[in-house]
Amino acid sequence: MTIVNTLLGFLSGYLFTLGYSARLAGAALFLLVTTLDGVDGEVARLKMKETEFGAPLDLVTNAIVKMVVVLGVILGCYRAGGSRAYL
Repeated sequence: MTIVNTLLGFLSGYLFTLGYSARLAGAALFLLVTTLDGVDGEVARLKMKETEFGAPLDLVTNAIVKMVVVLGVILGCYRAGGSRAYL
C-alpha cells in the first residue's frame, strides 16, 4: 500500500506541472494520497502486518512524495507565470 501511495504521490506532483485542470486533479489526488497515508499504518496494525521495515519506509516515502509535490507546484507556477522568482 505504501508503494502504490508513493506512485500516486509522484503522479500528483507531475500533474501540478501541467495545465489548470491537471493541477486541480493533482490537488485532488494529493488529498487522496494524504488520506491513504494516514490509513495505511492503521490497516497494517489492524491486520497485524506491521514490520520493522514498514514504518521507516513509510516515513521516507512520505518525505519524498512531499518533496516531489512541492517541486511540482514550483514548476507549475513557473510554467504558468514565467517568473524566475519561482525557481
